[in-house]
Amino acid sequence: MQRRITVAASGLLLGACFSAPSVAVSVPPSAGPAACPRLHDALPDDLNGHDRRETVPPSRRTAAWGDPPLRLRCGVERPAGLTPTAEVLVVNGVDWFLTERSSAYEFTTVGRRAYVELSVPRSTPRAQATAPLVDLAAAIRSTVRRI
Repeated sequence: MQRRITVAASGLLLGACFSAPSVAVSVPPSAGPAACPRLHDALPDDLNGHDRRETVPPSRRTAAWGDPPLRLRCGVERPAGLTPTAEVLVVNGVDWFLTERSSAYEFTTVGRRAYVELSVPRSTPRAQATAPLVDLAAAIRSTVRRI
């Protein structure tokens, strides 16, 4: 009996040693729409081949996948460059506005009750940066209603 406990404890320690470290994701400052926790629960465990990771601080308004991480934040502010004539990208029924930053491509949902932002590292080729949006579409459509 004692031997089994030791083996089980060793397995737990090994799992802890090899698990991916948590990803720092800043939580949007507002209280956030009610849709954000529902979206968090509906998000996929795998995003375009990247495994989901824990976020720091823990929040039901943030998520992360892969390394370098793709970071999601729900309840962000309206993007500054989003105007009535701004170009949007439609992926599986979800409209996205792209802001190109020096470190990431930031895709923000448009026309929904909450702004949801996905940051894709610039190390991702631009032609592949939209691929994760396909995997997010069903969760967003089912939890964050259109305006």
